[in-house]
Amino acid sequence: MSRNPIIDHAIVAYALAHSTGPDELQQELIDATSAATGGAAGMQISPLQGAFMSILTSVLRPSLAVEVGTFTGYSALTMARALPAGGSCVATSARSGRRSAATTGRRLASPTGSTSASGRRRTERAD
Repeated sequence: MSRNPIIDHAIVAYALAHSTGPDELQQELIDATSAATGGAAGMQISPLQGAFMSILTSVLRPSLAVEVGTFTGYSALTMARALPAGGSCVATSARSGRRSAATTGRRLASPTGSTSASGRRRTERAD
């Protein structure tokens, strides 16, 4: 259920019962992350946390979202999808292994590297 022992399991159960699960693209990224990283996949945020990030992004309506220390791009994907039209999402990672895993996430998001056709983009820094 929750990997966080601090969060009450009843609250998590309620949130899961009243939330939408990951869509096909998000599930594909979750599966790709698990296949590529094995046990490290636990570092990826949960679908419930992703839904919460989407809500925050939708409410705050930033023109730019920055993810510092991208794992495989799930967080960036959830933020980029919730940005207002013309918004950008930049995801960075200093670790080369993480960059290649994040590139997989970007490819899953779109063959052009965009997370959507509305001009939102996801890029990564190469050190």
